Amino acid sequence: MTDSVLTGTVVKFDLDVDAPIIGTENYIGKLPPEREALTGRIRKMYLNQTQGDTPVPMIKVLLECIEGEYKGYTAWDNITLNNAAAFKWRPLVAVLGITAGDLVNATRVNPKDVTEAGLRIVGIGSVDTSNENDGTPIYFGMYYDTYNGVRSAKVAAIKPRSVSNNGKALDIFAQATAAKAAVAKPEVKPENKTKDGSPVKDNKPSF
Repeated sequence: MTDSVLTGTVVKFDLDVDAPIIGTENYIGKLPPEREALTGRIRKMYLNQTQGDTPVPMIKVLLECIEGEYKGYTAWDNITLNNAAAFKWRPLVAVLGITAGDLVNATRVNPKDVTEAGLRIVGIGSVDTSNENDGTPIYFGMYYDTYNGVRSAKVAAIKPRSVSNNGKALDIFAQATAAKAAVAKPEVKPENKTKDGSPVKDNKPSF
């Protein structure tokens, strides 16, 4: 562990861990299409809070695509730490390999590392998140939303890199894009084949 982790301030959240589930930075290139499974990592995480009369703790997660056509593409995901957003923070728990209890009781921040994004999270449970060059490997997918004429990219889902492609869309993606999915036409891609004519297997998950 690094010194920053050892001296990090522990922050606790009031979450019911058994509750039922109810943009880019310094990147020049094409935007990835919706449903594209990007091979990436978690670069940084910050502790912040929502705006309004009753602020709620929030983790801002910086994701980065690390290979393929969209290498270097980054996106922020805002994960609110309340029971209604369990469908967001539970996938984060899964990809980090921690427990909900770790998130609630063992999130550590460096009080000296403060930016507009918030307080830098240097560890959760036994996981050291202080080194942005050694971030947790993940798959993530995007979707696009338009509000007041402005089109913005939003993180639809994150998934552990260890999963295989079972052809099933993530629940979080389906919830985030339910209205669009009902009318969207499936994208037809050419089928890659090996020399013997059999399909090439792709271990990336479907979004």
